[in-house]
Amino acid sequence: SFDVPTEKEGFLNRIVDIFDRRLVTMKSILAAVLSGESGILMGQQLPLTNGLIASLRLSLEDPAGLENSDGVLDRIASLLCQAIRIALTIVADVSEGELVEGMDKELVPGPESETNPINPGAIGANGIFSSIDRSTDEENAKRVASQRIVVGAWLLTRESCGALSTLLSMKCNV
Repeated sequence: SFDVPTEKEGFLNRIVDIFDRRLVTMKSILAAVLSGESGILMGQQLPLTNGLIASLRLSLEDPAGLENSDGVLDRIASLLCQAIRIALTIVADVSEGELVEGMDKELVPGPESETNPINPGAIGANGIFSSIDRSTDEENAKRVASQRIVVGAWLLTRESCGALSTLLSMKCNV
């Protein structure tokens, strides 16, 4: 618990700054992978944000000390919506080339690109892949990178939706 309301707002601002930087890095890596500019192995460098978002959500569950913090709360809402748009690019239930309202259009591969190198159905695939002995180290690294991207996107979606729900509930009850 924070003694001074500004301490909690300062903490939230620091978490939001880190979250913002990770989202920028995440979007950059995903853009490079999805456009074919970089190989799927770059997915191993994808920063995960689910712990930061969980920290934000837990902080928002007790709104004490945030009565005059509309600036940071608006920034949190904006970043959570951005995170959902980024994640939808990977995990939205759409056919190839189809768009869903809210997807980050900058990340959607254009018609000139090859097919999407990320298979959202790859969750849990490492268990299946482990029984196949004919994989090279490079193929294994590609599988791990692809799974990090997919699972990272699912975690980003889940945690962002939960935090946004908490934020909206908090704002409605103030």
